[in-house]
Amino acid sequence: MAKKAIKAAGSTGLSFAGLVNELLRRMEVDEDGRPVWADGLDEQEALPLTG
Repeated sequence: MAKKAIKAAGSTGLSFAGLVNELLRRMEVDEDGRPVWADGLDEQEALPLTG
């Protein structure tokens, strides 16, 4: 994924950070700020505390 991102950034004339910023600017989110494409992902449960 890193190679893909670096290649995409270079081909658009952006830095890696610039590419990430542009992707985030364009990302659709729901009313809770969750990306709309993440609807099918489960929230990670908290790991049990020990000690």
